Formats: sequence, C-alpha cells, structure tokens
Amino acid sequence: MKKEYKKYFDKHILTKSILLSGLVTCEEQINKYAYMEKKWKNRYESNDPVYYESYKACRLEWMGMREKIQAVLQKNQYLMSQIVQMVKGEEYRLPQKDVRAIVDLIDSGTCEYRE
Repeated sequence: MKKEYKKYFDKHILTKSILLSGLVTCEEQINKYAYMEKKWKNRYESNDPVYYESYKACRLEWMGMREKIQAVLQKNQYLMSQIVQMVKGEEYRLPQKDVRAIVDLIDSGTCEYRE
C-alpha cells in the first residue's frame, strides 16, 4: 500500500483513490477467476468439479467485495457509469490483502469517507 494510502487507512479514513485502487484489484481478480472457471468447467476427473467450484467461489467472493466498495462510492454521490470510467483511468492497484482489509473496515462500519 502506498504511504499516503496507509496514512489514511490507519486512521480508518477511506478516500476515493484508495477505493478506486481496490476496485482495480477486484476487477483483475474477477476476470482471472472467470477465465479459470471457464477453462476448468468441463475438465475434471471422475466427475469431481473441484477446480470449477473453487474458481467460481473465488470469483463470487471478489464480486461481493467489489459491490461493497462500489456501494461506498455510490453513497457518496457517484453514479455507476462514473465509477466505471474512474476505474478504467486508475493505474495503481492495491494488494489483495489490502482490499480485504478495506472491505473488513467497510463491514465494521467504523470508516469515514473523504474525497
């Protein structure tokens, strides 16, 4: 996590740039697991769909995280079309553990949003 992000995150403050960087990571993970899910969907041994189901579960988990981050941005007057455009323009991506920490902070309800 960038130092300026860490400074805000330690104080339980989420900024637009932190959330957008988290969304970039979510999108990458969703795309990755959707690809793997499709790749392994019909390739399993002895009718045991272990790979397919695990990729599907991971994809759905990341989609849930994406929805929570988007909800915070939407609650702060951003339309979904604006969020999509901002994510496309964002270059920095957060590590997966930081995205999970952001979602945990959102779930706890102890965070504050600032521009």
